Amino acid sequence: MKIIAFLLLFLTACSTPLEQAFVTEVVDGDTITIAGGARVRLLGINAPERGETGYEPPKNLLKQLILNKEVTLEQDGKNTDVYGRLLRHVFINNTLVTETLAEQGLVRAKFYVASEKYRNRIAEAESHASTEGRGIWSLETRQAQLQYHDSPAVSSPKKQKRKKIYTAAK
Repeated sequence: MKIIAFLLLFLTACSTPLEQAFVTEVVDGDTITIAGGARVRLLGINAPERGETGYEPPKNLLKQLILNKEVTLEQDGKNTDVYGRLLRHVFINNTLVTETLAEQGLVRAKFYVASEKYRNRIAEAESHASTEGRGIWSLETRQAQLQYHDSPAVSSPKKQKRKKIYTAAK
């Protein structure tokens, strides 16, 4: 009996509660704002930043998918990041939003050690997009990214570090 009680307690502690939220703003391709003002960073992906090639497409698709709609949020690992944003997987009608963005080739898969319940799904979606040359994986987009990162205007250490990431891409 004690074993069953322990197992039930353990399973309850390990389960991740789902939350319902209404999306009021799409900040960029991997961050949203929900009713009440909380910012949510979508887990499992990294979208191009403002000023980078490919910034608008993931933001626009995210708007189309979830803006002014009720979504389900699922915590996986840490509750918040260093900026105070909630870290969550986001679902609309049982569809993992980040998987959809990765399937379209609009984002890169990015995983954190303590999280990523859906790591395999997102990585597989990214792999298919890369193989098929969709979105950021297209030849034209990769060339534009390289030109952007080689430009004299891009001189911060953070941008130089990204240059190495983009030049190492398929």
